[in-house]
Amino acid sequence: MGCQSLKPTSGLLILTETQDLINDFIKSDRKGKYVVILPYELMTNDNLRSLESSGKMSGVLTLINGTDPSSSNSAPIIQRPIFLSPDEKCPSCQFGLYRNDESRYIWNPNGLGIIQERYDFPIFALYPYDKPSINSYNRIINGVQFNERKSYVRFPLKAVEFDALMYAAVDASTCLRRNFCNPVGGYSVYSTPSIDMNENDGKPIIIVSAAMDSKSLFQDITFGLNNGISGSIALIAIADALSRSATPVKNFQKHILFTSFAGESWGFLGSQRFVKNIFEPFNCIQNKTKPTTSCGFNTGNFGGCTFPCFRDLDFKRINFGNIDSIFELSSVANGISKGPGNIQEFKYFVHVDNENNAGNRLLMQGLGALSAVGGTGAGFVRNASEDGVFRKLPPSSSMAFLEKNINIPAVVISDFQANLSNYYNSEYDDGSDLDVSTIISSICSIANVTSQAVWLHAQNLLSPTSSAANNPISVNCTLVGLLFDCLTVDASCSLFDAFRKSKDDRISHYTGVFQQGSQQLLPRFHYNVLGSINANSISDRKCKNDVDCEFGEICANLHCTNSFTRYHDSYGAGLEFNEKGETTIVDPEKTTWVESVWSDFKFNLFNITSSESQIGELMTGILLTVLSIICVIFGKRENREKW
Repeated sequence: MGCQSLKPTSGLLILTETQDLINDFIKSDRKGKYVVILPYELMTNDNLRSLESSGKMSGVLTLINGTDPSSSNSAPIIQRPIFLSPDEKCPSCQFGLYRNDESRYIWNPNGLGIIQERYDFPIFALYPYDKPSINSYNRIINGVQFNERKSYVRFPLKAVEFDALMYAAVDASTCLRRNFCNPVGGYSVYSTPSIDMNENDGKPIIIVSAAMDSKSLFQDITFGLNNGISGSIALIAIADALSRSATPVKNFQKHILFTSFAGESWGFLGSQRFVKNIFEPFNCIQNKTKPTTSCGFNTGNFGGCTFPCFRDLDFKRINFGNIDSIFELSSVANGISKGPGNIQEFKYFVHVDNENNAGNRLLMQGLGALSAVGGTGAGFVRNASEDGVFRKLPPSSSMAFLEKNINIPAVVISDFQANLSNYYNSEYDDGSDLDVSTIISSICSIANVTSQAVWLHAQNLLSPTSSAANNPISVNCTLVGLLFDCLTVDASCSLFDAFRKSKDDRISHYTGVFQQGSQQLLPRFHYNVLGSINANSISDRKCKNDVDCEFGEICANLHCTNSFTRYHDSYGAGLEFNEKGETTIVDPEKTTWVESVWSDFKFNLFNITSSESQIGELMTGILLTVLSIICVIFGKRENREKW
């Protein structure tokens, strides 16, 4: 994955705001090269291919409606479409549970599919939301208007230059061999209050799962509020609610394991890697106590392994055979709809792979009963197939577990029934189409019901008639609001203080690349927050990172903490590292996404003269050069004669 221009690309600015204007440009007899500006919703594969084949387009600048909740600057109004997803119509289906099912359900019917396409021209986004970006937007639009006033014939005219050099070569295998690419991914985080969990304790395990990050076409403006952030906020809120149980959760009949997976939008990188490692027998071939060139960890500090390279081996304490059930939080930020009398009501849907599975029925019925208002009637958590259509599971982490054991009860909880969110894996998934109070109420309500269901199920008390009336577990909605603010509006909040200098900005939730020992911002956030929530004890000893603490402890919020919270590698299941630390492809049928390394991107706006003027300038320059050479020659000859 990547975007590049092998050499700086330039062209005259031209705005095509409608499909008719795009068609007119393609059919026109314009001379020269143009950078075409068009709205994001018109950046379809058909339009891009037609523009490319016209021979007049050198690059694309797409207009995206930018919003910044923390900024007082008024962004220009760019109308947003109702639906826009640059992802596939069936996202990651080729890597999921139903990849061999020809009749699999299409979850993203409005998907443009342009993320997976290859284009031999640069595409930049213009996203006005704060003062600098609004100024850039105004300069570009002024440049277009300048050109229009001159009818594109009276020079000089306004042009732009793209410079986006990446080093990607041929394909993933070649690029990795030449060290021009890194695996897409990063680090997942898993955490449990069961500090003494081990593979031989025979205790069933409930998994509560969510995706940590997201993707879109333009990485710097990937916010993934609904597809990514909302589920992970709900997961943290559930962990916090259960940590306040009067009876410690670690003493229940079942373990509860929280998993926040990185890279799920790229073919389920985090969940497939996690399941692979806890399912397959592990053999540490080589172990050295000091870091090596192929494994940068001091494995002696964490009980890890040099080859295969693992920081620690605590994932071996999770027995796949003991997995009892899975509660997965998908998109849950938009669970409020209009009911009878135009009254707002909550509505969520539970998706399963097999409705005849008794465990699935129990989880669905239990969630429905707990969500019933007043303990009677139909709850606001519904069976996704209540409309008579059984669609099985949407793209989800649960698929990786069901690949190994299809009989594990697993529910995927979402705010959608038939189609993924309107802005699935889009830059527009930033929450601006929803009221903030609606988002927080939606996440809080479903997290509340799910936490109660998990609390009962961990004690073997969940039933189709469970009631929330006497359930002591409740979610802290103030925490939900704080998490939402931190992850979507202002990352200078206190939850980031332990590992990030205060910055008043939003952060991107784009999946990064996997680099051993280098955890990015989102994994560190989940590690610190879940590590503190699920702490068995927190010492007074200060720390900056885990190596400052004793064996088995982690550094959470600058204090050494006794917590079973760990990072876990996340990269394609078709990739592995060899003894030299090189990434190789071992199974091309599985995910092998890699991303190119790159130089800084540049974008310049400048005046360009006509080709006739440029030829005149060139000829004048040549003439002046020749005259200068003649003058130098005669000057030297005259000097020699005088000497």
